[in-house]
Amino acid sequence: MKSMIIKPQISVIVPVYKVEAYLHRCVDSILAQTFTDFELILVDDGSPDNSGAICDEYAAKDKRIHVIHQENGGLSAARNAGIDWAFANSDSQWLSFIDSDDWVHPCFLEYLYRAVTESGTKVSACEFIRVENQEAVYPAISYFFQVRTWDQFYIENWSRGVVAWNKLYARDLFLGLRYPVGKINEDEFLTYKILDRAKQVAVINEALYFYFQNLEGIMKSNFSLNKLDALTALSEQCQFAKRNSYTALYNARVIDRIKRLKKTINDCTHCQGLGAKEKKYAVTFLRSETRKVLLAEGKRIAPLKDNQWLYEFAFPKTSWLYWTGKGMWKKLKRMVRKNANN
Repeated sequence: MKSMIIKPQISVIVPVYKVEAYLHRCVDSILAQTFTDFELILVDDGSPDNSGAICDEYAAKDKRIHVIHQENGGLSAARNAGIDWAFANSDSQWLSFIDSDDWVHPCFLEYLYRAVTESGTKVSACEFIRVENQEAVYPAISYFFQVRTWDQFYIENWSRGVVAWNKLYARDLFLGLRYPVGKINEDEFLTYKILDRAKQVAVINEALYFYFQNLEGIMKSNFSLNKLDALTALSEQCQFAKRNSYTALYNARVIDRIKRLKKTINDCTHCQGLGAKEKKYAVTFLRSETRKVLLAEGKRIAPLKDNQWLYEFAFPKTSWLYWTGKGMWKKLKRMVRKNANN
């Protein structure tokens, strides 16, 4: 039987997996919001601990809480399940995501909602703080926002712009768009597309979101080839920006892509948990990708004279060519094209 439609303003979606030590802190911070016209969708993503039972306990006490139990599919699948539930069972107009080991300021929803309604934008975003302690502490804050074009916002503070959480979204921005299942850094594949639809962002420069540095979390795990997903996402962002004539954004993303490639090569080279064959494949692939970026944009964005280290990283077998005089750049380009996979 179809569920009865309910009418909160905001659907808050929390993916839950193996977080019984942190879940109370997260949910309690949401239930303590000064803005109360919301529903809370807890998505138990096949958690092997007591997280699912904790979700059910909260739902039994508060009618605003809805629990989805599903087989483990990862963070994207959990977020998507929450989005799908909201579209099917609620007429809420706004979505917000909070990770289950993080927590939020009591004014999180109120300030984000005020910012979108007062500015007429479809997205608002706040600052966040990385924390390692487990105690929820809330600093004094004031309410003030500025409106930025989405690409300005993305360039000015990429770490705040790219993440799924710390924002409030108009629900219709997600029509036809979902998080990619099976990807690491899943928000890097989607957030920019959502922001592009919104065109503008109301930005609150106060920390309303507390990002817990969980040492057991996925982003702290050993290097694996799955972490190359972030590079794929960056490549897609560059292509998107170029295709849609966001020139400043394109330049910024190319630089970030080059830096990420260099860091990933370094991480891979020094990783203890990667087999020799995998490591050789990964480093070869990453150097090949770095060459492609440098050949396409290197002279303009990462000039040879200012970035010797980068070119030596990308072209270790031909570094003697770098400083041997005029015309060597063209010779180097011809050599790389001929031996692209070396």
